[in-house]
Amino acid sequence: MLRDMYIVHYIEHYSAWYLSKKMLINAEKTKYDKGDIIVFKDKKYLVIEDYTCLRVAEFSCTINPLVPLINLIPNV
Repeated sequence: MLRDMYIVHYIEHYSAWYLSKKMLINAEKTKYDKGDIIVFKDKKYLVIEDYTCLRVAEFSCTINPLVPLINLIPNV
């Protein structure tokens, strides 16, 4: 299923998200949950929300199994 994926970045100075890039992907699912990881072109993206559109942020940190995943997501 082809979907638009919106890559957003958080700006702490303004306490706001901004759109970095929009990409067309072949999604495995029709609906993603908050915190899901999407791998596209050897990069990992963290799902921020998937209501009206699929918004993701680049995921660069390692997952600590002893900490809840929601605590590893910055500013969500």
